[in-house]
Amino acid sequence: MQIAEKNNVQPGYGIAFPDGETGVYTIFLDPADVYPNRPLPWAQQTLHIDQYSGKVLAKFGWNDYGALGKLISLGIAFHQGEFGFISQLFMLALTIGIIMIVVSGVIMWWKRKPKGKLGAPALPENFKMLKGVAVIVIVLGLFFPLVGASLLIVWVLDYFVIKRIPIAKQWIG
Repeated sequence: MQIAEKNNVQPGYGIAFPDGETGVYTIFLDPADVYPNRPLPWAQQTLHIDQYSGKVLAKFGWNDYGALGKLISLGIAFHQGEFGFISQLFMLALTIGIIMIVVSGVIMWWKRKPKGKLGAPALPENFKMLKGVAVIVIVLGLFFPLVGASLLIVWVLDYFVIKRIPIAKQWIG
């Protein structure tokens, strides 16, 4: 506790005890736990302390984060609603945006779908972006493996099942 005070760790911190002979004491301050009504991401602090000598081995805080670390920390704070009403408005705007994307997607599909079929609209004749879209889909499928796996399953079903069943091919397109 004296080491925490010497290193200006704000009151309300937690202490994790060493795990085994090579473990360290960890003093950490999570602003959401300490200031539930007004947590500030830049108040985060972490100290790692040698269990034998009491020497501070590492000290991390907001100023030690890089730009990406700060951005991620702010994103988490917004996601968890730590900015109060501003966070709520931001999340409401995101939710409305997602709903609008879904609704507009269904409307666009409905307007372009083939008559009497459930399937996808035909590609425009001068569709030059197909290769670029395919590259983007493959890259995103690699970065987001579950999305990539689901796209692969749909492609396999389409290629090996739907195209082989005449009624399904005619109705789905």
